[in-house]
Amino acid sequence: MEFRSQLETSSQVSALGPQPPDPSPQSPASAVCACNPLRLNLAFSPEPAGVALETEVKLRIGNKAAVRDHLLQAGARPKRERHFEDNFVLDFEDQSLRQSHALLRIRSTDRVCTVTYKGAPVPAGPFKQREELEFTADDKAACLQLFRRLGLTVWFRYQKFREEFEVSCDAGVAHVAVDDTPIGGFMEIEANESAIREVAAALGFRESDFLKESYYTLYEAECRRLGIQPADMVFPDTSI
Repeated sequence: MEFRSQLETSSQVSALGPQPPDPSPQSPASAVCACNPLRLNLAFSPEPAGVALETEVKLRIGNKAAVRDHLLQAGARPKRERHFEDNFVLDFEDQSLRQSHALLRIRSTDRVCTVTYKGAPVPAGPFKQREELEFTADDKAACLQLFRRLGLTVWFRYQKFREEFEVSCDAGVAHVAVDDTPIGGFMEIEANESAIREVAAALGFRESDFLKESYYTLYEAECRRLGIQPADMVFPDTSI
């Protein structure tokens, strides 16, 4: 993969995620969650053999049009045109998913609703690697209502516009997403480690530019920088 110029990047943003307090052992809601079999499966079950692992990094980008041009010059194949995504992150009242660094998310687009579980990330290394399980549905409201019945509620909502590409390189095939969010532009590269390094380097990025933080952590850091309280990372004039 060859490019005529390198892209300008900004410094990495890092921040610690939220540290919620321990739930009260006398709380009735916590007692209900404690015996909920779904919660046990999501947060505490041992990993089954052959579990699917996601390996990815984020990169902060300034000029999304330049990124897109460089991807196309590299022979990237557009996989999905720019589209809007609305994401709802859920947890139990005792915050057991966050405490175990797991994630349960409902993502809604104009085509489909995708329900995703992600396990705790591997702590070492420059890549974000974690178990990922997901399925699709056609009714966001029904998915949200189902999980509410099981004792989960939405604790964070974030939105973005995303364009998706597939890039073939010597090390394999990479899935690349270019995101426009309320806190700026980002690119996600998902592939094996060697392919991530190869694609990122061809786009002018160094390994020191890799971000492992979630969108919530990046958003929380931006709120601290601006001196405002975190809420939901949504575009103006958005209603659920």
